[in-house]
Amino acid sequence: MSRELFEAWAPPACDWSQWAKPAPFIAKDIQSAAGRYAGLPLDPSTIKPENDIAVILELPGAEAVALAAAMAQHGFRPVPLINTTTGSSEAVGMGTILGELRAGAPVVQAAAIPDDAPPVFVLDTQREGLGYTRRPRTYDNRWMVFPQDFPSGNYMVARGIKRVVLLTREANLKRDLMHVLRRWQDAGVKIYREMPGDGQPPVEITVPRPSQFKLGWYRFLVAMGLKKNSAGGFGGWIPEPSQSSGSG
Repeated sequence: MSRELFEAWAPPACDWSQWAKPAPFIAKDIQSAAGRYAGLPLDPSTIKPENDIAVILELPGAEAVALAAAMAQHGFRPVPLINTTTGSSEAVGMGTILGELRAGAPVVQAAAIPDDAPPVFVLDTQREGLGYTRRPRTYDNRWMVFPQDFPSGNYMVARGIKRVVLLTREANLKRDLMHVLRRWQDAGVKIYREMPGDGQPPVEITVPRPSQFKLGWYRFLVAMGLKKNSAGGFGGWIPEPSQSSGSG
């Protein structure tokens, strides 16, 4: 793992860093990955880093990482939650994401982010592997989020977080994220949705109770079709039918 890059994004002294995911940083080619996203979806200064706010970037991964680095320069603490690895013939394209993690590391590190900076959680809205068909000799690095991947609602409230702004172009909330947002909502945190670049202020939304909400077996059930990785995230090769299944 490129510990230097990871700790640039998730310094050990920062409380929010305990939720950052190291999985992408184990890629051998992250040091040479190209990146700098051209055309951010909005001026990162439009959302003010107030003490009672947190942000979720539910955008294509490279775009989300680049925007998070830009927001760091305006007083936010990026928390990368992209929780998968990379391989050839991969379900979720990681090349540009790795490039942005590499390019953004010195930006975040130089931003002099305050200790009490509000978090901006970084996701990849394409984590389900758009158009991917599970087949042998491909790298299945599809992934999803669980409530355990985020701070609890009680933790958010204890830190003074009263509002969460979800930046997304998705018409509907993904089910995995609904399980997180609904728990926060039940804890008293208000959820807002903003469409990047449309010039409109965030709109408060009510997150419906998703199916299997707080079901003890939920995590096991929904992750059955995904490949876990020894790095703690997702990603593994699909073997030939005659071979035993392996992980990356």
